[in-house]
Amino acid sequence: MPVARLDKYFESALNSILAQTFCEFELIVLANGCSDTEYSELLKVCSIDKRVILKRLVVCGLMFALNYGIEISRADIIARMDCDDLSFNKRFSLQYDFLKKNKHVDVVGGRIRLIDADGKNLDKSFKYYESHAEIIKVLPYRNPLCHPALMMRKSALLKVWGYRYGLMSEDHEMFIRMMYAGVKFHNISDEILEYRRHPSQITDISKSYDHFCEVSSFLLMYFLKYKELKFLVGAGAIYPPIRKLRNLLLGTKLYIYKLFNLC
Repeated sequence: MPVARLDKYFESALNSILAQTFCEFELIVLANGCSDTEYSELLKVCSIDKRVILKRLVVCGLMFALNYGIEISRADIIARMDCDDLSFNKRFSLQYDFLKKNKHVDVVGGRIRLIDADGKNLDKSFKYYESHAEIIKVLPYRNPLCHPALMMRKSALLKVWGYRYGLMSEDHEMFIRMMYAGVKFHNISDEILEYRRHPSQITDISKSYDHFCEVSSFLLMYFLKYKELKFLVGAGAIYPPIRKLRNLLLGTKLYIYKLFNLC
């Protein structure tokens, strides 16, 4: 769990992991560029449970923090978590059991519930794709895997040398490399995480042009490498005006649906 700043969400996110019904784990909290004051506060919060390992990083950057976490982890299975989301207490049990029963699967996610800054449910949803075939079909167009909700075999991460670029969608780029390396994906049908949407996160819609520049760059790179047009389509789909129009149409569709239900 990387944390760049101590905010009102961190303690709740931490406690949602400590409350897991599957309790045999180490939680590596990566203090990624925190100030001295924030680090002192983190020490106090993280000292409540001996399973929490707090590491302060001198070199900043999410990609570096994630790779460092992979390097020092002692388990052969690694779960991701962000410091502003909430994991349901059976998340680890469900994902761990699935990986144990399905040796051919390397990365497992699940259904996601979207919440706002205050923890209220949003009308929007994180589109669900279950099987490996469904996931890799849309991977060049969109990211069908919710990064902080994943549990992965460490061997799969090492197979592609972890995270490579300091992009907004460093996870999406890595999943594409995983796909070509033969890594197998799956999303279980259970809800396992509440994914928080708020203005300060890097995936906020207000940063859509930054998002477009960074994501389209690696999609173009893979188009040139593999000569597959679907990567160009994916880059075009996140062009901000197109994205805005798509959201508008989706909102209109949702409004009409609610209106007919009320009638």
